[in-house]
Amino acid sequence: MKIKTLIIIGIVVMGFIIFSITQLSGNKQTPNSIQEIIDDCQGLEVEETAKCLSVNVKTFFIYNKTNYPQNFGEIKTHGGLCNDWSKFYVNLSQSLGYESEIITTKEETHAFAIISDGLKGCILDMKKVSCSNNISELVEDFIENYVEDPNHWTAEDLRNNTAYREALAQETKDLQGGIN
Repeated sequence: MKIKTLIIIGIVVMGFIIFSITQLSGNKQTPNSIQEIIDDCQGLEVEETAKCLSVNVKTFFIYNKTNYPQNFGEIKTHGGLCNDWSKFYVNLSQSLGYESEIITTKEETHAFAIISDGLKGCILDMKKVSCSNNISELVEDFIENYVEDPNHWTAEDLRNNTAYREALAQETKDLQGGIN
């Protein structure tokens, strides 16, 4: 009887340890839908919302120069460019009731999303989050200090890419509906 009790206690303790490690390490399951992300991030302050969105996106983030996602399944499975991720963040942020827009660097070589509650703002740059009470200073500093990633396409590359132009035209048509 004592051995069974010790085994049961051991299993319970191991389960607790595994659960604690998982919680502390921030392991997040990949969401299966946009609604799952919205439900997870609903009702939070703007900075916590930005962090929540980023944590969810990190579970399936892929930077992909050759994919032009048209819906959640495509961006989740195949990824996209900085512009695609920015649009994704904007749509999610607006669904959560925040002001949000896409901003590009001066040379138009990089795009990122900004989310705001009117007082505080956060930049969502693919997998990174930066927040401040001074939104304009936050954006200016980010653009000024942005270091071009050699894996990003330049604006000229994008303008010369027929698939990109066609996808952009389609995205413009679909903008009212957002990425579903």
